Amino acid sequence: MNILLGAGLSYLLGSTPTAYLIFRKKKGKDIRKYGYKNMGALNIYHLLGPFHAVITFLIDAAKGAVPVWIAQSLEMSGPGMILCSLMAIAGHNWPIFLNFRGGRGVATSLGIMMVLMKRQLLLWLILVVIFFSLIKNFSFSMGLSFILIPLSSWWMQEPAYVIYLSILIPLLILLRFFPDVVELHRLSSGNLRKFFSFVINGYPRKEKLKSEKKT
Repeated sequence: MNILLGAGLSYLLGSTPTAYLIFRKKKGKDIRKYGYKNMGALNIYHLLGPFHAVITFLIDAAKGAVPVWIAQSLEMSGPGMILCSLMAIAGHNWPIFLNFRGGRGVATSLGIMMVLMKRQLLLWLILVVIFFSLIKNFSFSMGLSFILIPLSSWWMQEPAYVIYLSILIPLLILLRFFPDVVELHRLSSGNLRKFFSFVINGYPRKEKLKSEKKT
């Protein structure tokens, strides 16, 4: 019963649309129609600046950390910890309050890692710096950096539930990044050189702002 209650609360907490609420209060509009059309701290940074981006990131990270703390306080087993963590990310990515269209779950995942996988979090930060120095695309650098987390968890001999969680978290994030990959493929018209150019340099600015011009 504790597991089901914890999972439900984790999903509802994760579903709190931080970036949407902040942008709605500041601009009176839906953030998912502007900039990168994403409900996360990075889009808030581009649209409102660093102050609101930091606030968004901290709240979104707390949406991952708090469910884990609750699960620990309820003395849940490994499967319970996994379920609460994944439900928090699922809530952020597919929030019930916004027709299941949310963010990518990066900040929420980092909140979970702050509690359960501190060493992997440090590795993730190092990988982000390395990938960003190579491809100059912060969003994709964050996504790619999660790929090596499962291997590092195994190498560090973490408990089994942490290893499983380190596999499942990147899968959820990559699932949310898949539409971006499809969009880049569409913009590049199947041209691999152009596709990788978009990955490295990001979307063309005119493409990012199309939705803004329409409204």
